Parts: sequence; C-alpha cells; structure tokens
Amino acid sequence: MQKLKQNENTFFKLLDTNDSTAFIALEKLKERFSDEDLLYGTTKACIINAIYINRYDDRTLWQIALAFHISDRTLYRYRHCFIEWLDFYYEKYSNQSFPAA
Repeated sequence: MQKLKQNENTFFKLLDTNDSTAFIALEKLKERFSDEDLLYGTTKACIINAIYINRYDDRTLWQIALAFHISDRTLYRYRHCFIEWLDFYYEKYSNQSFPAA
C-alpha cells in the first residue's frame, strides 16, 4: 500500500505545481471512467472526484468506501487501477513517466 500512497502523493504534487500534463491525465481518467459508469452503471468517476479532486485523508478512506457501497479492499483495487491509468495518460501526453516518488 505504501507504493500506491507514494504514487498518489507524487500525482498530487504534480497537480499542486500546476503541471498541465497531470491535469490532462486527470481529465482523461475522469472521461474514461465516466463512460464506463454510463456503460456498466458504476460510480467510479465519483470515486475519482472524491480521491483526486477533493483530496482524501487516510482517515477518510473507509468513509469513501462506505459512501459508494464498496469494501475498503475494492477501493484499494480501484485506486491502484486509477493510478495506473493516470501514469498511462501522463506518459502518453508528456512522453515521460511519473517522476520518481
């Protein structure tokens, strides 16, 4: 879990420094999962907003899971998936990977 948290913190730092590629990656991620939500009836785009837009606190992860009717383990899997997609989009639009955490 530590590596996931480090990757998320790296992405948060990119957003905090107004890295335009990070904002593009986040928009593409939201767009991708908004489409999936429409197709499969999930709420992943809302979870993305709760995690990456509203910025979660480690103490509130269980509340996010509870609010979206998923287990904390499922939320962990989603976060891992989201960070992989963010890295993919970041690489795609900048021709480089996330900076090292």
